[in-house]
Amino acid sequence: MFENFTIMADQSNSNLSSSTDDGDGDRQSRLKQAIDGGFISDDEGWSSESSDTSRRSLAASFRDFAESMMRREVADLEMMKVREAARIEAENRRLERENELMEMILKTQLEITSFLCSRTGDRKRRRSEIDDGDSPESILR
Repeated sequence: MFENFTIMADQSNSNLSSSTDDGDGDRQSRLKQAIDGGFISDDEGWSSESSDTSRRSLAASFRDFAESMMRREVADLEMMKVREAARIEAENRRLERENELMEMILKTQLEITSFLCSRTGDRKRRRSEIDDGDSPESILR
């Protein structure tokens, strides 16, 4: 990766040296180049020390950027965990309410069924008593 920057910077330097401007004009043309990135110094050019320093500062910048992105990703993951926990808790509460409602409905249906069964049993007893009274045996008595 750094080799690409070096090649691009060498090309940029050769392009800049081919245009013979004043010192200030040379600086302006270098600043207009997208490849430059601020690595070219006015006085030194591309010496090994400035190249090394530039690479170190570039590496430090990338490291800082990567660390900030990692912190952001970790924060995003934590927020997702919190949201998911809240969603699961809400879903559990909803299921509990639904379960309570279902129990109430079943209990009510059971009460209705038992009430109707008891009324049906009373009718059968009454009918049997009435039927027993109308039977030939009851008439003979």
